[in-house]
Amino acid sequence: MAKLRIIGKFIKDCEIIGYLVINAKGKNVRVSASKLHEMIEKDVVEGARVITDGTGNKYYIIDQDILDNVESIVDTYKIKSRVIRKNKSVIGYKLDGTDEILGMGKIWEMTFNSMIENAEVRLKDTHKILLINGNITTEVMEY
Repeated sequence: MAKLRIIGKFIKDCEIIGYLVINAKGKNVRVSASKLHEMIEKDVVEGARVITDGTGNKYYIIDQDILDNVESIVDTYKIKSRVIRKNKSVIGYKLDGTDEILGMGKIWEMTFNSMIENAEVRLKDTHKILLINGNITTEVMEY
C-alpha cells in the first residue's frame, strides 16, 4: 500500500492544526491533525510513527526534515485597533473579525511568524518593537 506524503502544514495561532497530504491516487487532501494521527497509527504516513510511553501516552513523531521542508500555510490577520487605558498604556490589540483583545506578547509572536499582514517586528537590544503599517483605530478602556 502506498503511503501518504505530507506536503504542507496548516498553522493557526502558531500551532499546527492540519496537514496537506498527497494520497495514493496522487491527489492533495487536507486533513486535521487528529486525522493524521489516526493515519500515523495505521502506519500509512511516510516519515511518521507513533510511540507510546510506559503510562500509555501516545506521541506522534514526524521526521524533522519533513516538517522543515514542507510549505507552511498560515492564516493571516490584520490589526484593526489598539486598546489602551485612560493613562495611554497599551493593553493589547484587536484583529479584524474578532473583538478579543490579544496581548502584546501574542501579537508580537504572531507578527514574527508572518501571521499579521499590517505589522512588522524588530528587536533592538533586548526590546521587542511592533511597527504597524497603515492606520488603525484606538479604543480606550475605562479602568
